[in-house]
Amino acid sequence: MIGSPAYPRIPLKRLASVMPSNVDKHSVEGEEPVQLCNYVDVYRNERIHNDLDFMQATAKDAQIERFTLRAQDVIVTKDSEATNDIGVPAFVPHDMPGVVCGYHLAILRPSSPLIAGSYLAWALRSKEVQVYYATAATGISRYALGIGDLGMTPVPLPSKDVQERIANFLDKQTARIDALIAGKERLFELSQELEKAQYTQLIVRGVEPRSMFETGKEFLPFAPEGWRVCSFKRALSGMSQGWSPQCESRPAEEGEWGVLKVGCVNTNSFNAAENKALPGSLEPDLSCVLRKGDVLVSRANTRDLVGMAALVDEDHPNLLLCDKLYRLNLRPDWIIPSFAVLLLRSTVARTQIELGASGASSSMQNISQDVLRELVVALPPTEEQEKIVNRAREIRDASNSLARHIREHIDRLREYRSSLISAAVTGQIDINNFQLEAA
Repeated sequence: MIGSPAYPRIPLKRLASVMPSNVDKHSVEGEEPVQLCNYVDVYRNERIHNDLDFMQATAKDAQIERFTLRAQDVIVTKDSEATNDIGVPAFVPHDMPGVVCGYHLAILRPSSPLIAGSYLAWALRSKEVQVYYATAATGISRYALGIGDLGMTPVPLPSKDVQERIANFLDKQTARIDALIAGKERLFELSQELEKAQYTQLIVRGVEPRSMFETGKEFLPFAPEGWRVCSFKRALSGMSQGWSPQCESRPAEEGEWGVLKVGCVNTNSFNAAENKALPGSLEPDLSCVLRKGDVLVSRANTRDLVGMAALVDEDHPNLLLCDKLYRLNLRPDWIIPSFAVLLLRSTVARTQIELGASGASSSMQNISQDVLRELVVALPPTEEQEKIVNRAREIRDASNSLARHIREHIDRLREYRSSLISAAVTGQIDINNFQLEAA
């Protein structure tokens, strides 16, 4: 799609004033109240408009005069923790009195009649410019673009009337692509909801249809004939938790002891890489050594992840439990480990766990052993548990395959969108006779 340059490259400083903002998010007594357009507003929106929920701040009179947003301004992110998060532009189509550009951003204000802000915002999204920004940025843990770097941005410069046609073209075509992406993302969400619904159906009804009986339990009003409705503690012979040594801020290497982090149970399977190295000066607590077949449950986590469970299906002899994890000791005649995980991840159990969780904030919640022990569950015979687990694997594999296909399609659409922008602003496509490809 992209060939040799069709338009000359002009340094940005010859087309626009580059004005890094020094307005921070703090309110200072004696300064004028303003609405602050901050980093996230620019990063998440290609256009800045009055419908956005700007934060409240204050600014000096001179700052208000210089950094109040005007029609045709382009705002860019000028520093961040990753190179692909800098140089992200957003266009200001209308004057916005009372809204001021915030810190970590720079205003590019057209100063030449040769450039239109609407086109400039698209030009800065081209692959050529983004590669330049990634190369020009300086830093190690945080990257930044200086005024000089921004000023030397190579801007493809067609005539003004062509710029306007390109901007209108990209407004229309990217909106169509964005609608396709939004549709695919909604399909992805629906596929995840369907998977959860199928899991719940398995947990409350089993693999094959059968008659149901009333249980008299709030969270599980009906259960299949032949299943045991009871507290989860009936299926447990014990429960323990790990320890909390002061660890290093890196994963354990081969031959080292590692202490698991609570994130090891957050995804659909146990993640052994979620650990921190135990210092060589500390002796490991051997009672906390991980074992194949362990069912782990998070004791402390965010509200949507507290009580999440995972099965350790391989040997990890050098890993230890942390104090934010419970290890369940299961009665094999009552429940098999893989079914226990499926059960604890089901909507029936999750509802009870989240209601039983406690904590000062939603960012960190805790569940006691009693909350887990008193969960109301329905347990089929162990041979039927095996069937349910096998069916759940089939559902998961089918769902993963569909999800992977959807994500690949979304990635292709995003890459096509990026290529289309680059091709349009560099003059490599005929925008007057263009037809949107089926990406």
